[in-house]
Amino acid sequence: MSTFCGWVDFSGAPFRRPETQPTRSRDGMLYLWADVRLDNREELIESLGGLFEGNRPGDDELVLAAYLRWGESCPERLLGDFAFAVWDVRLCQLFLARDPLGIKPLHYSRAGALLSFGSEARQVLGHPAVSRRLDEVSVGDYLAGCFSDPGRTFFRDVRRLPPAHRLVATPAGDRVERFWDLDPEARTVYRREEEYTEHFRELLSKAVESRLPASGPAVGVLMSGGLDSCSVAGMARQLLPPGSSPALFAGSFVFDRLRQCDEREHIRKVAAHLEMDVELVPAERFPVFGDPEAYQPQLETPFLAWEGCFQEMLSRVRDRGAQVLLTGHGGDDLMAGSALVYADRIRRGDLRALLAVLRHAASRGRAWRWTLYHFLARPLLPGSIDRILRRLSGRQPGPGLPDWIDPGFARRTGLAERLEAAPQRRFRELARQALYDHFREASWDQIVHWYDRNAAGFGIEVRHPYLDRRLVEYLFSIPTDRLFRTGLSKPLLRSAAAGLLPESVRLRPDKTKLGAFLDAGLRDQRHRIEPLLAAPLAADLGYVDGDRMRAAYRRYQQEEPNEALRTLWYALTLEVWLRKYSMPLDEKAAPVESSSAA
Repeated sequence: MSTFCGWVDFSGAPFRRPETQPTRSRDGMLYLWADVRLDNREELIESLGGLFEGNRPGDDELVLAAYLRWGESCPERLLGDFAFAVWDVRLCQLFLARDPLGIKPLHYSRAGALLSFGSEARQVLGHPAVSRRLDEVSVGDYLAGCFSDPGRTFFRDVRRLPPAHRLVATPAGDRVERFWDLDPEARTVYRREEEYTEHFRELLSKAVESRLPASGPAVGVLMSGGLDSCSVAGMARQLLPPGSSPALFAGSFVFDRLRQCDEREHIRKVAAHLEMDVELVPAERFPVFGDPEAYQPQLETPFLAWEGCFQEMLSRVRDRGAQVLLTGHGGDDLMAGSALVYADRIRRGDLRALLAVLRHAASRGRAWRWTLYHFLARPLLPGSIDRILRRLSGRQPGPGLPDWIDPGFARRTGLAERLEAAPQRRFRELARQALYDHFREASWDQIVHWYDRNAAGFGIEVRHPYLDRRLVEYLFSIPTDRLFRTGLSKPLLRSAAAGLLPESVRLRPDKTKLGAFLDAGLRDQRHRIEPLLAAPLAADLGYVDGDRMRAAYRRYQQEEPNEALRTLWYALTLEVWLRKYSMPLDEKAAPVESSSAA
């Protein structure tokens, strides 16, 4: 990730030359700050006429030329991952834009006549005019695992430009608007099922090819034994045959004690099939919740994942000379489909859906009444009736709030209401709507930016082929039953992986989950966690109930772990973050080098 930052003063102060040099137009009327990787370079060069005849422009030059030619509509013509800012001297206007899937971050703050912007929130906070007051709504959402507003940050005066949005700032004010969204009416229909597979393979191959480095000794794939990352490795191998440059290798985590998390058998089969080396990192040597004093959470967010083992992986990737690491991130979210396909079929009068659901219940040994309710009745009932029926049956009506969140804090931030808020409908089909709602969650970019922040220190860029606009648009346009079938997860991806992967991996019925790794870390690190909970700063600030949080951790030690107990991870990482940053939260951040534009 190539970060940038700057600020604009609309108070009428005379123009000053930027302290650090962005890309500049020949006439000096446009300044560009950008973090960009374009996939449609040739198309843009052709559309821009003979502007670059005889030379090969950089991606930043293409973005600047696109703005000069198409103005505010230029982001719609860019394909790839980007965040950029253009200071237009002619119009006294600042223009910001962020890519449709939010791969590249972009933050800003408006304080009177000043607009500060940067890739990261800490850069925006580096300006002395920007306050570091916490945003309690974001804190509450984080504690509940709810990410309802992609424009919020942990700081009240810093905003995040949402994915697929542009911002136009002038002395008169700011205008934020969406420039891209999935088309509810877009449909791709083929006569033969094989054509869906062929089209998908072509797009996945393009997505991988676009993210391969043009040069360098090596490129890595962060590969588990699952379909998503293995398919990325398979596509990369087709594009980089054995003996070619850059050399392809995989980086994989393995587990000696937690055998339920270990996938080395599948990893080795894929590596042998693709004739590629594998770096095996023993994850258990790096506890998932190690020494809190050694953790270095970013000012940006309390979010922490498996820092130790991932940084060990990055170190090994760097030692091989690779500057790009591919992942399968996004595959689960985009390829898993939705069980609501059966409710959609019932709505269309297709009663065969009823038989399919009953066969599924029988194959899994599940009660047919509850299975029919879950697959068919519940999706078609109003939410209020569903909640009543679930209460009567003794089932939870919804995710609910962890009991250790302070009730007064939850009320003043409207946390329960946001958790229960119904998403705005865009699609007629229930299954397509469910996929879209999942796709639009603000948590989409959280792990992406965690990858970036860790990898930047190693000189590595992490790229995600599944998070490709072309691929996403295609998957949302095909019939939803191509993505979901009972008894066979990810049917389209399995079909596309034929020949790419060993059959034992392509057709494996199970999926390894790493919850046990998190559980082991939270249980084994008791000597580090209990001091954090003894007098939590989050309780002093009124966010949590300290007694209930300690009781929840005791239950974690004694009971079978479950998703409700695992939400303690959010509370613990918030506590580490608050202890690192909360003392000066009312003061100004340490200055960060930036560029002034006006």
